[in-house]
Amino acid sequence: MKKFKLPSIILYAIPMLVIFVFMLLVFYPGIMSPDAMVQWNQVQTGQIDNWHPAYVTIGILLLSKIWNSPTLYIILQIIIIAFVFSYMLTRLEKYYKLRRSYLFLVSCIFAITPLNFNLSVNMLKDTLYAFWIVLFIAFIIDIINDKEWIKNWKHAIAFTITVLLIVLYRHNGIIVSVLGMLTIGIVYWKEKMFKISFASFIIVYILMTTLGFKILNIEEANYANKYAPITHFFGRLLINEKEFTEDEMNILKEYVDVESLKQNFSQYNMDYSIQAQNTEALKNDAKPYIKLCISKMLQYPQELIKQYIKLTSFFYSPWTTNGSYVAGMFTESELYIYEDTYPELKESSKFPAIIEKVKNITRTYQSVGLEILTMRPAIYMYSSIIAIIILVLIKRNKKLILLILPSIYNTISLIPSMPVPSTRYVYITFLTFWILVPWCLYEILKLIKKEYKNNKDVNNEG
Repeated sequence: MKKFKLPSIILYAIPMLVIFVFMLLVFYPGIMSPDAMVQWNQVQTGQIDNWHPAYVTIGILLLSKIWNSPTLYIILQIIIIAFVFSYMLTRLEKYYKLRRSYLFLVSCIFAITPLNFNLSVNMLKDTLYAFWIVLFIAFIIDIINDKEWIKNWKHAIAFTITVLLIVLYRHNGIIVSVLGMLTIGIVYWKEKMFKISFASFIIVYILMTTLGFKILNIEEANYANKYAPITHFFGRLLINEKEFTEDEMNILKEYVDVESLKQNFSQYNMDYSIQAQNTEALKNDAKPYIKLCISKMLQYPQELIKQYIKLTSFFYSPWTTNGSYVAGMFTESELYIYEDTYPELKESSKFPAIIEKVKNITRTYQSVGLEILTMRPAIYMYSSIIAIIILVLIKRNKKLILLILPSIYNTISLIPSMPVPSTRYVYITFLTFWILVPWCLYEILKLIKKEYKNNKDVNNEG
């Protein structure tokens, strides 16, 4: 009788499903960030705008018709996370012959890592956004190893939908998707299916964000966020006492509370700059504000450069500098805005005896002493770059470089306007590490083992 073998995609998903569902019960009904609270309020009131991606909010709205609780969305999120990451591991097993026991161990360690189990039970658009990119990378592995894969219509449709989901889950996803598709199109320029897929993606995206928004009455994105980099630049000029003429200052005062901007300015955080803006003035006519900004940028280009060196240090520096920080993970729902409106979202853990212990584990994980290893993306980015270089050399396949590009594209897309230095914006950087580094270590150990065996055989023959 043939012995039953559990399919790999299920085997690798089990640790994540078990741990993440347990954490959902610990943090029941799920953790709600301020962004999630805004989306939940839009769902309940039916007034949906595109500040947070509208189609994600619409998806939450549809799920709320089945069960009016964020728990259902989080359950679906857990299932997607588990099986997307599991699918990625099956690609490494299928094409590169990594052992099941090793990949199962990777899945177990992945599941018990605080950043992963915390984000799995947060109703954050950033989490699934990152996992759609993981699925995109997994499909790239399929494409690299199987010339016929993309020619299958089912695969091509799945690939196109995944690229579209990346865009729909975060506004900056458009850069990741377009650059990702263009890069693959250049590498596989003879493959017609990529051209069809890319064209289909663009057409559907335009229709969804024009005609679709009109039909669904989706309002424009929040103007405060749209002009944040400009306001932040003015804040920098003000605290460094750069010269403004009387006319320039009068224009500036129409759009921002100058004193508030000066007092609350933080060179590592755009949120405080956003809070000083006059949203209505920006909405009515922002042209004078933009012209003033361009004029001051030309006058003080060095200040603009210094601004982005500071803001982007989160990406490239493993070390914190004076005044810099990393926004921590949410360990409980942020109900300070809607506490009286949605009391049902208050924490009601199914395991109240251990919830504080779990929170303490998360706090320790992101503490000052450990944050370099746990919360700053730079060390993960550099590790992934080293890993992909080694893999390219071992496998003698330059196309593997495609696997790290989506993470790099995501970082590039965030440089113009990242409100807060938070790991959730660059979660794909951490996930790319989880894909490339374990694979690289496996290949290195395999080479060492092979070399040892060869030396042993030579010695035995001698």
